[in-house]
Amino acid sequence: MIGSSQHGPNQMLDALLTSADQAPLACEEAQSASAVLQTITRSVSGIDDRNLVIASVSKEQAKVARKVERNLVRIHDL
Repeated sequence: MIGSSQHGPNQMLDALLTSADQAPLACEEAQSASAVLQTITRSVSGIDDRNLVIASVSKEQAKVARKVERNLVRIHDL
């Protein structure tokens, strides 16, 4: 009877020890995940920057294309 009443606390102790053993690994994995997320964040930021440049250049190109078209129409009308 005494042996069975100590079975629960022993399981709890084993669970706590296992948890304590696994905690450093979980911490390392969390730090690794954080580093990966920081890399992804920097990459996305770089993509956003390039998208802004592309949008700006596209807008400028459209302006030049309209100007060329107007000039061609003027030349044609001469």
